[in-house]
Amino acid sequence: MFLLVLWSVPAFAQAPAKTVIHDAVEAELLLGKHLFTSLGLERDLHYTRYGESVIYKKDGVYYMYAGQIRFHETREEPYRGGGYIIAKGTITEIKHKEFVFEGVIETQTLQGHEWYPCVRTGRFMFSRDHDDETQYEHDVDFWRYNNGSEDYKRCDPRSDYLGIDMYVDDILHVYNFTDP
Repeated sequence: MFLLVLWSVPAFAQAPAKTVIHDAVEAELLLGKHLFTSLGLERDLHYTRYGESVIYKKDGVYYMYAGQIRFHETREEPYRGGGYIIAKGTITEIKHKEFVFEGVIETQTLQGHEWYPCVRTGRFMFSRDHDDETQYEHDVDFWRYNNGSEDYKRCDPRSDYLGIDMYVDDILHVYNFTDP
């Protein structure tokens, strides 16, 4: 007697399409680790450490994982607060001074006395082409995303603003910060 065992093989998710590269120099600049911050968390920089983004290439696809967690009190005795930002997904297109990130950006921000989480999914354009008023005094180069006409799920208006900077170089030496 034969025993027939049936099992279903899960359908494998389709691999993401290769990243479209229009500017090879910009593509090389993106690879590696970068300081990463949400503008909302950056305001409390004396107590909040910069986050980090990691961009790597695998099989022609550029992947990005980034995050920052807010800390409170003093640098000597920090404790984790409720604010954070996490971004994960792929970079679908790289042009001169800009790239398109497709994935998930999850944030939690404090408004008044309440924490508001927000999960955004979609396409987000990061650019190094800024107005003069957004440049830092030391002319530090960075990619910036802030709400524009990008198509993503909108969150509660109290937590809907999203501003993200990802620095090309390590800026801690520019501002003479030390990160424990």
